[in-house]
Amino acid sequence: MDGLLGPPPLELLAFALVAAAMVALDVLVLLLVLPRPGGRPTLGHAFLSGYVLVASSLFWLGLPWAVVAPSLYSWILVTQLMMIPMPAPFLWMIAALYRAEEKRLPEGGGYWPLLLAGALVANELFMAIAYTVIGGGPATSYGALLGHSVNSLWFVVPMIGTMAALLLWVPLSRFERRALGGLTATMAVAPWFAVSPMLAAVAMGAVMGVALVLLLEGLARSGAGSVSELRLAIGIGAAFLAMAVAGALSVLELPVAPDALPFASTTLAVMLVEAVFLLRRGMSAAARSGGAAPGRAVAETAREEPRRPTAAT
Repeated sequence: MDGLLGPPPLELLAFALVAAAMVALDVLVLLLVLPRPGGRPTLGHAFLSGYVLVASSLFWLGLPWAVVAPSLYSWILVTQLMMIPMPAPFLWMIAALYRAEEKRLPEGGGYWPLLLAGALVANELFMAIAYTVIGGGPATSYGALLGHSVNSLWFVVPMIGTMAALLLWVPLSRFERRALGGLTATMAVAPWFAVSPMLAAVAMGAVMGVALVLLLEGLARSGAGSVSELRLAIGIGAAFLAMAVAGALSVLELPVAPDALPFASTTLAVMLVEAVFLLRRGMSAAARSGGAAPGRAVAETAREEPRRPTAAT
């Protein structure tokens, strides 16, 4: 268990409280930019959410340096980094003056889903790295630090919590929510790579097996399904395959793949893609129509649109 957590109980409690507050902040700013059905994301909300996530990432990025090389200068810098998110309300006022609240994002959010998802994953990653350094984690190389941090509870639990909130908030079909939930659940085995890579690989195979059974059952129940659901099923299958290969490389502990780094790197990529998908869906017409898949949303919109009167001939 020491490989999973690291710090003593009192420090662990303090870390957990700070991590919980950070997850709550991440979820809050992400839900701020995702409107309820019938709304549409605005430039003002996207700007505020992106600023808070990037500013928080800068703080977590600077904290390990102050821990490794403590000095008056390094801690002053960390204190200054803590103050970066504070101007967010004033920036919101400036955005309001420029009527950013009235400017709508393009369909699907344009580049904003990628920017926000990247800031989210970076924020969680840098927090995990900071906690790993503070807890005396491996610092033999940058690869070892990255692998240990991503496979730690400090990255896995906050990331699963944030993804769970998005899965509950973003309008999705039952199949999509089940498929993405299974993909997120696979992340739960990552901390066990620090204890027993073989046990982690077996647990990962079991979770993937259950998720694939539910995935196939969902496809069979809905028949051919929509095009978007079929694409999602293929994407989930590809993600499972990549994670399985990365897990096998981590178990073998090859010289080119130390410290479960392959699985950690693959997990980062998968979580980034999943976050982009959820944010893009939340900013799309499907979300505004109540969660139907894009093809179904268009069909339903066409059925509900009143017929225009035609000129008499």
